[in-house]
Amino acid sequence: MGAAATVASRVGGSTAGAPRERLVVALRSADETLAAAVGDLVGWLDGELLVRPPGSAPVPAHVHLDDVGSVQAAVAGRARPPSWGSTAIAVARADAAPARPDPQVPESDLLRGVPDRPWLIPHETGELADAITARAAASTTTTIGVVGVRGGVGASVTAALLARVVAPGGRGVALLDVSGGLDVTLGIEDEPGPRWADLTAEAGPFPAATLVANLPRWGQVHVLAADARGVPGPAALTGVLPAVRRMCRAVVLDLPRSAPLDVVAHCDSVVAVTGTDAASAAGLAALLRRWEPAGVEVRLAVRRSTGAAVADAEELARWCGRPLLGELPRLAALSGDLARGLGPAARPRSGLVRAVGALASSAGLT
Repeated sequence: MGAAATVASRVGGSTAGAPRERLVVALRSADETLAAAVGDLVGWLDGELLVRPPGSAPVPAHVHLDDVGSVQAAVAGRARPPSWGSTAIAVARADAAPARPDPQVPESDLLRGVPDRPWLIPHETGELADAITARAAASTTTTIGVVGVRGGVGASVTAALLARVVAPGGRGVALLDVSGGLDVTLGIEDEPGPRWADLTAEAGPFPAATLVANLPRWGQVHVLAADARGVPGPAALTGVLPAVRRMCRAVVLDLPRSAPLDVVAHCDSVVAVTGTDAASAAGLAALLRRWEPAGVEVRLAVRRSTGAAVADAEELARWCGRPLLGELPRLAALSGDLARGLGPAARPRSGLVRAVGALASSAGLT
């Protein structure tokens, strides 16, 4: 079986929606030095590199890299190589001068099919690693944020249960604590494994399999919690998230209302957990105004407030113009379970767990 056929069988003949046992990267280049450098990088990311000559058509792979120098040389020689894909990543050797273009070839044709500027190797190897992992993860991993519009509505518990009910469905699920204290809520504060404060963005891209395998577990969920040393900043999240997305089919972020827009923008969608009282409605309106520039879809999970309600769940959704994912019942015994360190999944047949399961289905996670 040829290399292309091997990759096709591994990824099901397509890069869309396929389970990824191993990262596969394709590079179109005639530069052996560049191919060797990229091969070292892909190997460090626990992946496999396929090298194809200039002018080749795309092969099944999770990420396609195009050597700008080879493309320029082909175009200057009057060849018209097929596009390596609209989402290809451009690369080039930092110490190699680009091919001298034919003055009769329009400059706009020289980089046709090669988006953006190239990553220069080896100077920007770390940046290329980030780009590869982010591109590989984007098509098959769902990242969903959960935020409470005010304190006490149960957003952290909802985020945890959302990850828990999704976890049995296949590739791993990770729960990232951006608010702080989630490991205490789950009762895993004494479990060994890294917390956010142990990971620094300056360390560069993280080997995906090693990172996820060493995270504390809550049932089948990999948990990266923020302990007393602090919550992650945008740089730390940007450094860690691509690696986690590589290994997991779903990532749930427990977000604070104060999360910066560049953190919120990592999410494919956000579940806003809200009550039905006036304070919740006001908090919801403020949250939607603040997060609107991030361009992320916000959907509602509504828990009826114990006090006077200003609207029911459907009225609240119509009022703010956001989709309603579902309603969450109150669980009287939950506070006691959490205080005893049992975690929010102590009653797996509770109405709350069933409701979060329905919410996960509505969100497209199951």
